[in-house]
Amino acid sequence: MRDTRGITLIALIITIIILLILAGISIVQLTGSGIFGKAEIANQKTRYATAKEIINLKLMEIELDCTEKNEKYNIVKIAEGMEEAKDITIEKYYNKEEAAIKEDITKNITNLEGIVVSVDKYPEYKFLIGEECKIKGVLEGDVTDTTSKDAFKDVIEFETNSFDNIDSEKNKVYLYNYGDKCNEITGGWEVSRQHNTSVDIDSYDYMDLNAYNDNYCAIAVSTSNILDLSAYNKLKMKFTVISNGYTGPISGGGYMLGVDKSKISINNKWYSLDYSTEKSQILGEEMIVELDLNTISNEDKSFFVGIQEGRFHLKVYQIWLE
Repeated sequence: MRDTRGITLIALIITIIILLILAGISIVQLTGSGIFGKAEIANQKTRYATAKEIINLKLMEIELDCTEKNEKYNIVKIAEGMEEAKDITIEKYYNKEEAAIKEDITKNITNLEGIVVSVDKYPEYKFLIGEECKIKGVLEGDVTDTTSKDAFKDVIEFETNSFDNIDSEKNKVYLYNYGDKCNEITGGWEVSRQHNTSVDIDSYDYMDLNAYNDNYCAIAVSTSNILDLSAYNKLKMKFTVISNGYTGPISGGGYMLGVDKSKISINNKWYSLDYSTEKSQILGEEMIVELDLNTISNEDKSFFVGIQEGRFHLKVYQIWLE
C-alpha cells in the first residue's frame, strides 16, 4: 500500500501559491488604505517635533546662561551657543547687509540678524532663528549660500501644511462628497426652494446650482435630516463659481443653517457665510470656505444644513464638518 503520510510536492507548491496570494492581497489592502503613507507621515512628524524640541531646549539653555552671567540674550549669543553645541549645526548666517556663509561670520557678527540651524540626527529640517531669539521659520531640504529668508515657511504654516491637514482628515464628517449625499447622516439632500432656476443634486460628482436670477435666494438645497452640530467646530464647503452673466459682487451666499428648511429668509434664524471677493479672482477656481460653528449660541446647535444662492452658478463638490 502506498504511504500517504506527509505533504506531497504538489500540495506544498499549492500551499505556497495560496500564501503568496494572501500576502499580495494584504499588501494591496495596506497600501490602498494609506497605512504605509500615514505611518511615514507620523514618522516625519515625530522627527520634526523632536528636532524642534532640541532647538528650543538649547535656546532656553543659552538664555539661562546669559541670565546667570548677567549678559544680554540676543542673536549673537545664540549663534555662539549653537556653535558650541555638539548635536546642532549652524547651516547659515544672515547679516543685515547680506547673507554670509559660516566662514564669513566674524566679519559681520555685530550685524547678525539670523541664523539657520539643524539637528544632526534630523538634518532634513532647517530652522531659522531671528533677532526675536526664537524659531521664526522652517525649511525642509538643503540650505545654500543663496537661500533667502523668504524661503522659510512660517512655523504654523509649515506644521499645518505638512502634518495637521493629514490629521484633520481623520476628524472630517462629510455631508456631501463628490456626488455622495452621505444619506446615513444627512438623510439625503433635497431642493427646498427654487425660482425659475436649474438645480441638479444628483450629478455624478457635484451639486449643480445655477441661480442666475435677481431674486434673493433663488435656490436653496438642504439636508433631509436635522443635524446636531454641538460636537463640531467648523462647517466647510469646497465649490466653484461659474460665470453666468451676472456682473455684481459675489457675496451673501454659501452655507446656511436653518430651523426650517422649507423657508429660507433673514428672519428664519439662518446663519449665512459671506465669501465676498473680487469676482475676476475666483471664477472657475476651486474654493474652500468655512463657517465657525463656535460663533453660534449654545442653544442653537441643531439645524438643517443647506446652501442658498440667488445670483450665481455654483458647483459644490464637498461639504463637511470638523
